[in-house]
Amino acid sequence: MRNLRFWAFALLIGLSLAGCQETPERVKENMKSYGENPQLAEPEVTYCSVDELREAKLTDTDNGNLILPEDVDFSAIEDIGILHIKIEDGFLDDGNIEKYASLFQIDREGFVEGEASGLGRCITYGEGEEDDYMNICENGGMAYIAKHNSSPGTGEAKAEYSLAKDDISGVFVDFPDGSVSLPRFCQDIERWMDREMPIEGVSYKVSDVAVRGQDGGKDTLSMCVEYEYKGIRFNNHTTPLYGDTYYENGDVDLLTTYFMTLMDFGSQGVPSFFTRNESFSIESSDPITQVVDLGSAIKVVKDTMSGFGISKIQEILPLYIPYTPEHSKMPGKKIEARPVYAFLTGKDEEETPDRLVSGLGRYRHFFLVDMVTGELWTDLEMERKG
Repeated sequence: MRNLRFWAFALLIGLSLAGCQETPERVKENMKSYGENPQLAEPEVTYCSVDELREAKLTDTDNGNLILPEDVDFSAIEDIGILHIKIEDGFLDDGNIEKYASLFQIDREGFVEGEASGLGRCITYGEGEEDDYMNICENGGMAYIAKHNSSPGTGEAKAEYSLAKDDISGVFVDFPDGSVSLPRFCQDIERWMDREMPIEGVSYKVSDVAVRGQDGGKDTLSMCVEYEYKGIRFNNHTTPLYGDTYYENGDVDLLTTYFMTLMDFGSQGVPSFFTRNESFSIESSDPITQVVDLGSAIKVVKDTMSGFGISKIQEILPLYIPYTPEHSKMPGKKIEARPVYAFLTGKDEEETPDRLVSGLGRYRHFFLVDMVTGELWTDLEMERKG
């Protein structure tokens, strides 16, 4: 159990976080590593309205030799902006401690105070091998492990679902306390998070589910929940980009990061495993009325990819990418989330991690085209550490 608690807390730290019209300077500096490759010259871009983007189809674009997915769907986009975000800095008030201790049925009096490098002040419950475990941090990060949850994501995956692609309308999960419709259960969990962990303007969307078989013929379920703002998800598809120093005084030097929540369920109640890295608020949004059109974004990627000998894109998604100006997991840090077209290349099946319940690690490379500036950055030429 001690190792599992360390794993959960390492996840809380390792999956952690991070404004202005310009792409952050440190990202631009990394782009210099592209060198003199003539294929990387930025092509001219054209723009469209948000209304036009909602209707965009790949059949209307010139793909050249680029192999793209069958189509894209931007119809859910309501508005687009550059978001100015603040990491929570007062989460350890009496009300929150009481609320979340009660929610996960933890004895509030059993918490012990401490510090977590890069996360600020934290309180922790559960030192014995048979105890439930929980920590709550000043920046809104939380982890919970029920004593009967031997490890997160255990058991063979009987079925895995990406809710953006797969039809789960007839799928049922056979929990020990009864069978439940998976679509209904996912909706219940989204409502539960909206109610218990509200972020103004942000909605929670279950993105990926793994149903796992256990001894006795019953099921458990692993789930990833993404965050959505006005029809665009926050990044949970591209792994972080790091600065020149991966660790410095115990902190991770991040350029970009992502938001998500991971959970396991052994019944229809509260999760038996829960982890998120932070909570945050959207302080303001600079509205964008004209964005780089899809055809221009494809041209930017096509001209760049040809220089790397890559020709196939698995998915094209609109995402908000959070940019980190400095060590930014600490409470109160300000970050900027920018809208991008994310062009994602797939991994071979044997390279994909087993029991994957998150978009992270599913893709080999990414090409991100800023919807405002048309600038492109990719992990192929940026230094990625860790």
